[in-house]
Amino acid sequence: MTNKSLLQQVLFFLLFLLIVAPSMAQDVATFVDKHGRFKVFDDGKIHDLEHEEITSVDIGGNYIVYKDNIKQTKRYENGETEHITDDQRIKFHTAQYLMATVEGLKGEILKVRYGGEEELLTIDLQRDGFELGDSILVFIDIDQYLSVFYDGMTDELTGRFPDASNFKVGTNSVAYVDPSESFLIFHEG
Repeated sequence: MTNKSLLQQVLFFLLFLLIVAPSMAQDVATFVDKHGRFKVFDDGKIHDLEHEEITSVDIGGNYIVYKDNIKQTKRYENGETEHITDDQRIKFHTAQYLMATVEGLKGEILKVRYGGEEELLTIDLQRDGFELGDSILVFIDIDQYLSVFYDGMTDELTGRFPDASNFKVGTNSVAYVDPSESFLIFHEG
């Protein structure tokens, strides 16, 4: 094999990486450096987020939600860090386009964030609660009705619902068996 042939193969491989790599890249990534600092890689740059240990982190789409060393919940997106709450009982769930938080003394309040908006929902604690897909949130509300949050709107899907074992959520759809035992699908509205 000649040096020219080897050089052509290397150049071809580098060109291939330059073309394919952007389509394979994640939106954001997190890591902890050797000094224990929590950092994020976003838009080709590394940003310092915390200089001490974090207790939990979850990545959704192009944002990160985490609890810092004193358990304050924060959200990082587009180079900005936003303080969400000091409530240590809060639980967060992330998806590609939605973020859900479970709050309240008994975990009965469900907040969903989409874009820059936030919607307050009340869930039935006696049921299995909710499931989150990339752009859909399905939940059993306080009146025990199966409801869906999609595209900024909340709709009731069916009458009283026995439990969450009768529905399954995908990225932007939900399949469920209603109380009359009919199999139904809600897809993109």
